[in-house]
Amino acid sequence: MSVEKMSIEDSDSEEEILVYAEFEDNVNINKYRSVHVLGVNGKNPIIQMDDTFFMGKHESSLGTYMYFEEDPSPHSADPLFDKLPEKSLKFVCKTRKHLNMEHAYVTPKEGKEYLGSYFDGLRVGRPTEYDINIVLTFYVNYDKIDLVSNKTKGAYASVIMPSEFRRLSKIPATATKGFKETELWCDASHRLSMQRFRSWMQKVVDTALKTLPVENGMKILKLNNKSFQIASKTSGPAFTLTIIESSDNIIDIDLVPTLAFNLPKIPNNTKIDFDKVRKTNIKQYFAVPKPTDDDFNWRLAFPYQEKYYIYNKHNMKSAIKILKLLRDTQGFHKLASYYIKTIFLWEAIENTDNFWKTKSLSFLVIFMLKKLKACLSNRLIKNFWCPDHNLLETIHAETCQNWSNRLSHIINDIENNKKSDPFLNC
Repeated sequence: MSVEKMSIEDSDSEEEILVYAEFEDNVNINKYRSVHVLGVNGKNPIIQMDDTFFMGKHESSLGTYMYFEEDPSPHSADPLFDKLPEKSLKFVCKTRKHLNMEHAYVTPKEGKEYLGSYFDGLRVGRPTEYDINIVLTFYVNYDKIDLVSNKTKGAYASVIMPSEFRRLSKIPATATKGFKETELWCDASHRLSMQRFRSWMQKVVDTALKTLPVENGMKILKLNNKSFQIASKTSGPAFTLTIIESSDNIIDIDLVPTLAFNLPKIPNNTKIDFDKVRKTNIKQYFAVPKPTDDDFNWRLAFPYQEKYYIYNKHNMKSAIKILKLLRDTQGFHKLASYYIKTIFLWEAIENTDNFWKTKSLSFLVIFMLKKLKACLSNRLIKNFWCPDHNLLETIHAETCQNWSNRLSHIINDIENNKKSDPFLNC
């Protein structure tokens, strides 16, 4: 129970509203240290307990009653009275309301997820690029967010926000915490816009960079008695920070704003193979605002589950690195690292752990080169999570065939030299 006091016309009296709040069974009221009621006379009052928010609806009004009670701070006595009263009473109205509360808001939990080839152990050469997912959590009940894959191709889905999301910009408790602009983030169907979401994130990054001093036209970050030049740019879904210590020491950090979801929530009408996701027993996955022709189609990503499938596969990671290095030396620039990784993911479920344990690195490299050659010849690398989606669909057939032919020559050269090189026979 919480009480919100409201003044009425008579300055010597006040109204107390006694609020009886009924919560869900799984809410442990005793763990909270502070309770505040917001907008008790509104259509959907909000109760804030510590940093957790609940939204309610009026079940009934239990009535209003009036009575007199002793005033602990009476006004000064009227000099016209010969004798001062022993007690001073004040007039009080009390209204009792009954609210049914549900967990409508959650604590904002912002975090960093270190992902990408470096943190996966798949980076080729000196580490100069890093990916950091900035996971943003809204003050909404995630059970009410809908993910919809209607008319979408690949591992994409629209994010449909609940009605309370539109109110975040109007409620002081949330508007003051950075949600002032959220009213414009959705279209008329409540679909969350990637462009508006990323624009907001861009403002956050720009605001942070403006706090840094400027020298010779570059932002300067001073850390541990060292000075670093900072530049920024937008690349795909990421905001790239280029950090320069010297001409031979430059690194790029990709900050990727993401939303996190957990099983059992999955998109409606999805073609994603969520059985592969469930098999890992890892529930969390992400929605990434990767720019596409449709501003409302968020790419769904499963980095933790991919780590699961390539974990403890012995020489697999080394074989991936070698194929990526070959890709670079041959100039297959449009062949993304993720495409190569996807071929290995398919083979990870096609072969037993003993296969990866017993086969040598040289065998695996040739084995996977043949797999890559076949994929390029057929111009087909199936998306591991959504097999109906061909990752090579945007690359010209002639280009794929050219790459396949070049790999054929490389594989033939390796196999022709097996007799003279004992290591290739392992």
